[in-house]
Amino acid sequence: MKSLLFRAKQGIAIFSLIKNLSYLDYLLFFLILSAILLRLVNLDYNSAFNDEAIYIVIGRMGLFASDWLSYGAKLWMAGLPYIYPTISALAFETAGIEGARLLNVIFGIILIEEVYQLTLLLNLFDTKTNKIAATIALFLSGFSAAGIFVSKLATYDMLSFLLLICAITSFLKARHFNNGKYYFLTFISIFTSFLTKVVAGIYFAPLFLISIFIIKNRSVKQKKLSIYYLYIPLIICMSVYGLLNSNNLLTFVTTHKDQGITTNYLTIIQIIIKTSGLSFLFLIPGSAILIKYKKTKQVLGLIVLSMVIPVFHLVLRRYATLDKHMYLSDIFLSVVIAYAVSLFFRKKIYRFLFKNRIIFIPYKIQLQKMITSFVFFILAIFYVWHSALISSQLEHQWKNTKEVGYFLSERIHPGDKLLTENGGAIILILYDKLFPPTDIVTFDWINYSGISSETAYEQAIKDGYFNYIELDNEYEENEEFMLNLREAMIENYQLIYSQNNFEIYEKKES
Repeated sequence: MKSLLFRAKQGIAIFSLIKNLSYLDYLLFFLILSAILLRLVNLDYNSAFNDEAIYIVIGRMGLFASDWLSYGAKLWMAGLPYIYPTISALAFETAGIEGARLLNVIFGIILIEEVYQLTLLLNLFDTKTNKIAATIALFLSGFSAAGIFVSKLATYDMLSFLLLICAITSFLKARHFNNGKYYFLTFISIFTSFLTKVVAGIYFAPLFLISIFIIKNRSVKQKKLSIYYLYIPLIICMSVYGLLNSNNLLTFVTTHKDQGITTNYLTIIQIIIKTSGLSFLFLIPGSAILIKYKKTKQVLGLIVLSMVIPVFHLVLRRYATLDKHMYLSDIFLSVVIAYAVSLFFRKKIYRFLFKNRIIFIPYKIQLQKMITSFVFFILAIFYVWHSALISSQLEHQWKNTKEVGYFLSERIHPGDKLLTENGGAIILILYDKLFPPTDIVTFDWINYSGISSETAYEQAIKDGYFNYIELDNEYEENEEFMLNLREAMIENYQLIYSQNNFEIYEKKES
């Protein structure tokens, strides 16, 4: 009897909760569900991207073979190999590449919820306007082209982005508490974001300056808490990290400074427009509306944060990974645009447009609302369609190595030596067939007979060191080098596979 009464009370409580939900709550649930479904569709869209594959390989070797050294990950990875690669490897062991990508889908959904919280915590206007803005920001960030792409890609970007946004929301929450726990959570989040991907460090300077402007308006106790629980721990940990990893960081910077460089800015600008062009387009009227309502400081802060990534890549003339990094710009832009759109309806800005004949429609309020709502609905549909189209293009920008990888896995035997142009993707496919990793050589680095220059590849081929050589005809760094390799292959190797520009050569029998 007591059990029945308890269940009845539970039912009444749930019914009361559902009854009290507003249309914005239902819309929020619908948007989150739609974002989840969009990301879950076709997680097997392509073979593993090189970065996806090598992180999984590093994680598997470290976790299951206690080998963190073979590929020298600390020297070239833009983050610690113990964080994302380990959990990505566990997800891969559970459900393959789809499992590793599903992990990032989960991170991506949590991230857009954090964007929702970030917008609410900014608290620029009344409760209703803030909630409308937060819902729109969730929509814009959740259906961003770069956001969809990076959420379905098993790289450390999404986890690092999530931790970075969590750090900002924690800092904003801290003012409501007097025990410093959220300042400490800010420290943990932002430092872990940096450890996961060092590129997060480029946000340290602007975030520090913005935090100082915010802190100066808080109480003396809040200022002390921020110093003890946020700034001092962060300075100490960054100093220790710098001392312990100075050589690795120097090697990383020197080996990455020329990667992905283009001789002009056109390619970089094209990627920015392709991934975030719509957001930057709506930023202009959005900023104007917020400035009109005297939110200049907040708008400038968000614009600065949104410009960190584009400026970073433009200054270094670097386009590598820009398509993924642009998601951070989309997030901060979405907050500005979301608040502007919410004000458009809440403050009846649309009345001004109609009344002053900026839009030539008879002055009827209900008709104005219907037309304005319809226009925004069409824009929302176009935004989703455009984002899905761009993300699909991004998902297919690298070659599918499944078929060539399976062909190799059927021919190759333990102990064979392989030279591959597709690096991590082939290593992952052959991981259980060809081990240890030194049996697979990529065009990134070689050590043959004490030689590690390009000459080592030519000498190894002339000596018949490799049993198989896999090429995809896209090695663009040194055309002359590839011609010399092909000339060296004539005597000892024969073509056994040629399809979709992939070629596999087998060592001739003596």
